Amino acid sequence: MKSLRNFFMVAALIAIPAFGQELTSDITGTVTNGAGTPVSGATVSVTYTPTDTTVTRTTSANGRYNAGGLKPGGPYEVSVQSSAYSSETTAGITLIVGDTKRLNFVLESIDEVVVVASAGTALDTGYGFGTALTAKDIEQNASVNRDLKDFIRLNPMVSLDDAEDNYEAISIAGAHPRTNDLRVDGTSFNDDFGLNDNGYPAQRSPISLNAIEQLSVKVAPSSVEYSGFRGGVIEVITKSGTNEFTGEVFSYDRGDSFMGDESAGDEYSFDLDDTSEGFAFGGPIIKDKAFFYVTYEEASINKPITHGPIGSGLPNEQGITVAEVDQIRQITQDKYGFDPLGYTSSNQSEQEFITARFDINITDNHRLTLNHKEVESSKLNGANSSYGTFNFSSAEYQKGENTETDGFLLVSNWSDDLITEVSYSTKTQKTSQMSPVGQNLPSFEIDNCGARGISCELGPDIFRSANALDTENSFFKAKLTYYDDNHKWTAGYETKEWDIYNVFIVAQNGSYSFDGISGYESQTATSFFHNNSRDLTEAGGAAIFKYDLTSMYIQDEIEISDKLNVLVGLRYDEFDSDDAPSLNQGFVDAYGFANGGIAGTDLL
Repeated sequence: MKSLRNFFMVAALIAIPAFGQELTSDITGTVTNGAGTPVSGATVSVTYTPTDTTVTRTTSANGRYNAGGLKPGGPYEVSVQSSAYSSETTAGITLIVGDTKRLNFVLESIDEVVVVASAGTALDTGYGFGTALTAKDIEQNASVNRDLKDFIRLNPMVSLDDAEDNYEAISIAGAHPRTNDLRVDGTSFNDDFGLNDNGYPAQRSPISLNAIEQLSVKVAPSSVEYSGFRGGVIEVITKSGTNEFTGEVFSYDRGDSFMGDESAGDEYSFDLDDTSEGFAFGGPIIKDKAFFYVTYEEASINKPITHGPIGSGLPNEQGITVAEVDQIRQITQDKYGFDPLGYTSSNQSEQEFITARFDINITDNHRLTLNHKEVESSKLNGANSSYGTFNFSSAEYQKGENTETDGFLLVSNWSDDLITEVSYSTKTQKTSQMSPVGQNLPSFEIDNCGARGISCELGPDIFRSANALDTENSFFKAKLTYYDDNHKWTAGYETKEWDIYNVFIVAQNGSYSFDGISGYESQTATSFFHNNSRDLTEAGGAAIFKYDLTSMYIQDEIEISDKLNVLVGLRYDEFDSDDAPSLNQGFVDAYGFANGGIAGTDLL
């Protein structure tokens, strides 16, 4: 077994990067009278008004109350009642996931007539540079691409990095885009294997904007519940049903009719389709008890291809004519037995989103959330985009990515001071890269295939002959929260498992090179290249491995005053894998030790 044990302490508002997400929110505060004396025994009712769900707390001897394990979002209404004092209420409260809202109340004696402009004073105790947006905020802000990035970038510590392949990837506090942690309802929506430059497990934003109740960005959060990032954490909470049936049908269009056709005196004409349409619907299954919310969206982008052969009518003509393309295509059919197809004039990508969420109030003190999400996307890659190489359509490939997640969260209030949370989620992600003519043909390259010395590529792309990726992961979390006067104690246990299947064999079916159309027609290859696994099968060339992460943590959040909190915590992470690499004698000879891992070594 290979083990990597990572041990670190988080203390007093200092975060050290290290897998997890907070899933709930808190409201806390004190109740005093006009003279500043704590009011004990007062009843504090916290109501989530969309579902009329209420939790009740009783103030302690020092007037303090704590309501934890609450659903993020809102609006909430908090009311305080005491037999000796007037009742007070504060409404319209919105809670940010993982943060604590402080509401302090000042009550007046019943026999006094006092006009109170604001019964409660609110203070968020989120740590670090955070940004939170509600569904209303998202609706009221413009988004050209219907992408999470349009809203994540509103945090001043976020920048969009397009250094890799011109994809705008999210960088938080200067960290590499692949080191963020993106979670939706507590489930990982990261690109687990790191193949996508955008950081998503899909070609576009992995969730419909119409499904989002709250989006928050936290830069280096200090809570021990967070890990698996370098720069920051992006948390998405999806919409849930209420006691009222609500729904919407939406459509989005950003085609060429919304764009200009002239630049610097030159006129341009092109076809571009960029559309999205879908619906969202939610409501009660049993009023005050069970609720649902579902969202569906499909999006499509059809972009024009900018390069093509001479005579194709495309804006940028490559060094080969349409007649020469037709000649090579006919030779391939006659001599090599397959159709390499012609050339592509448009590039289409598609994506489909499905989200479903169910919330159940089992009792006043226990609630359950179930969620399911699917994202399916596909995009054509390898189309002509330069002058140096002409790709037949058979050399292009369709990249498909399918992600499916399921999860649940059970929150239990055992007393005013003790709350537990248990959650579990699974995620599967399948990535395929397929040529339009299949994968069982060799690839061909023809040098000097046009009058201007251009190269031609046809047959399956050399890197797609055997190229597939499947990942599965599961995540379990058990958390206990205990309130003791001005201390909020948190303890937790987490396990996460990854199963990975990755096959990548270059030119498994061979790759031939020719000089000129005549050499191709005479079947006189100038070179041949071939790779394969030891047993000559695709599975034999696959990397199949599994690794686990086990975490334990404890934390004490101490409220020194309304303006000062101290956070002290300890987290222990252990990575394990039973899949040691095969012994490489060449490695041993070169470096003097085996390449099988670092078993038995502890790293602090």
